Order: sequence, then structure tokens, then C-alpha cells
Amino acid sequence: GRLRLATGAHDAARRGPNLCARLAPAQVDAGTERLRPDPLRPEPDPDLAWRRISRSGRTVAELLMAQSVLAGVGNVYRSEVLFRHRLSPFTEGRNLKRASWRLIWGDLERLMPLGVVTGRIVTVDEQVLDVEAALGRGEVPRLTERSSYVYKRGGMPCVVCGSKVRTRLVAGRNLFWCGRCQRRR
Repeated sequence: GRLRLATGAHDAARRGPNLCARLAPAQVDAGTERLRPDPLRPEPDPDLAWRRISRSGRTVAELLMAQSVLAGVGNVYRSEVLFRHRLSPFTEGRNLKRASWRLIWGDLERLMPLGVVTGRIVTVDEQVLDVEAALGRGEVPRLTERSSYVYKRGGMPCVVCGSKVRTRLVAGRNLFWCGRCQRRR
């Protein structure tokens, strides 16, 4: 299923909600207290996610998809953000540097709102800059064709180095990464 929420400030679309129900305000408050940090929420606490990540033997690719760690990231952002920072998706959380986590979090806080505004996930640097510039001028952003570095590009050449983009099922979803570009742990 698909759910679209529109308010005066935000327009967001989500696929496959875990639960879709009408709730009383007290039930909403109880439910949101259980949510983990979400880059789209006001005043999130990325250190809460970091504490869980830094103690885990699971890979960063698994942890970014774990709703018990952080909320809202999803499969496309997982693949793309790890690529943007040249991080190996198979780095265990306990081996991830705090500085790398800060880069990931900062990128998610930058990119995810652009996805809300445009209705598309925007991760390619040129597009990100174009969208930010258009929004800064009060214009509707126009997106070019290429919309990802590695996502859904399995078997195709990496846009940076030309190596074949790899894919593997991780945390129940297809992960895409470049084995040459993403060696940093």
C-alpha cells in the first residue's frame, strides 16, 4: 500500500506502512515515544542511534534498515548514503567511526527533506545542488535523468570508477554498492 500525507508544510509518501490506523492523541504520543531518531523529525537525537550502532556486531547496511536503531531511512538512502561517503556496507557497527556516523546522519538530514519536497529521492551531487539552489530561489526543482549512484544499478558500471556495481540481499532488501569505491571502514 501507499500512504500520502499532505499538510501546509510537508508532503510525504510512504510505501508499505507497518501499521496504518486511526489513533487517539494519547495513542499517537505513546507510539512516537517508541520511534528511533528520524532525520525528518524536529530535534532528533542521532546519539541515540549511535549508541545502538556502536555496540552492534551487525553491519552498517543492516543497522540503517533497522527501525529499532533509526527511523525512516529505507533501502535507497541506505545504498546511496553509504556510497556517497565511500563506506563499506559490511562494516560492523562497533567498527564504524563516530565521525563516519556523523557524516551519514548529516547527509540523511540534508537529503531526506529534499525527497519530501520533490517527491523523489535525490542523492546525486549535481541534482542535490540544483534542487537546493531552486528551493533557495523559491522555484520548483527540476530533476535530471540520473537519480542514483548505485541503487538499482547492479551489474552496471560504477559512475565514478567503472567497476561493476554489486548487489546482495541484506536485511531483506537488495543492497547496491561498488566494491572498489566503498572500501572505507
